[in-house]
Amino acid sequence: MSQVDIFVVNRSMLPWLKLLAHQIDRFKPSIPSNLFVWDNASTDGSGIWLGYSGIRHYLHASAGSHCDGLIGLFGKSDAPYVAWLDVDAMPIKVGWLDDAIAVLQNDRVGATGLRSRLPGEYHKEFVHPSFCVFRRDLYESLKLDPKIVHDPLRTAFDVGETMCSKIEEAGYRLEFLGDAISPPSELARLNNKVVHAWTSWHMLVDANFPAHGVVQIRECHRALLSSLGLLEEFLRYVNESISWNPLCARYL
Repeated sequence: MSQVDIFVVNRSMLPWLKLLAHQIDRFKPSIPSNLFVWDNASTDGSGIWLGYSGIRHYLHASAGSHCDGLIGLFGKSDAPYVAWLDVDAMPIKVGWLDDAIAVLQNDRVGATGLRSRLPGEYHKEFVHPSFCVFRRDLYESLKLDPKIVHDPLRTAFDVGETMCSKIEEAGYRLEFLGDAISPPSELARLNNKVVHAWTSWHMLVDANFPAHGVVQIRECHRALLSSLGLLEEFLRYVNESISWNPLCARYL
């Protein structure tokens, strides 16, 4: 049976990383899989935790970009399937990864995962890197990468957005397994098996993030985690990290 390597890039997001790792273990895929974390010079104890967690990882010496971490992990893996997960995303139902691999058995599907679309006429739907699964051979043959792209009109294309456009231009299609950016009230309707608590980086890394934004994101994330029965567990991880990263107090 084929193997899937699950790539996660972390930078001082240890409470979310712990929750993600626990959720992967809780909803363990049937297909052989391996979590592989690229840590971008975290200062919150993530490297120490990874050292005794048993999770395969690479400690990068500087705080590089998210997409550079994904590319770096690809170079350290040889699995025939790759799944990207944002550190603030998490599986919430059985079959989350097996369903994606089943979709990719159709060789005309180039990538599958959570849907996103940025506002503006230049953008179209793409598989968001918070959960994106694809075949290594297609990634290599099309010479793909997940980098953010700025075009001459100064339009920014998100991580993986240009990659998905190239997949479609080559005659493959995208298959979506839910939405990447959804409020808690939408989860039941969308039937996502993976959810994404977007904007978490601003909470735990961006010391200059506006106070009103902190309040809005805190309430949104607490509502999401409460709806999933995960709030108490997450807050325990927050309290474990607060001495390393005082910004964790934003969640309390």
